[in-house]
Amino acid sequence: MEFFEFLGHIQMELTKSNVEASFQRMKDYLAEENITAEFVDIDYNYYTNPNELMGPVITFRTNKPDLDWYVQVRLEEEFPGIIGAIRVS
Repeated sequence: MEFFEFLGHIQMELTKSNVEASFQRMKDYLAEENITAEFVDIDYNYYTNPNELMGPVITFRTNKPDLDWYVQVRLEEEFPGIIGAIRVS
């Protein structure tokens, strides 16, 4: 894993392997709650509408959409440079 400093905080570099490692670290906690979450992609050019570039975002799938907040919070903590984590179907 590669780390770098961002606004005075040490964080992991936003790479596919680092995001996959983050999901692996969440796996045990999520399993206790009967939740599965799967990394999909990093979208560096995410648009909220045709005119507004927002990226980068991490996209993921989960079996319990009403509890996806935990995954979003954890990813945003580990990768503060992202705009957000978004559940996709």
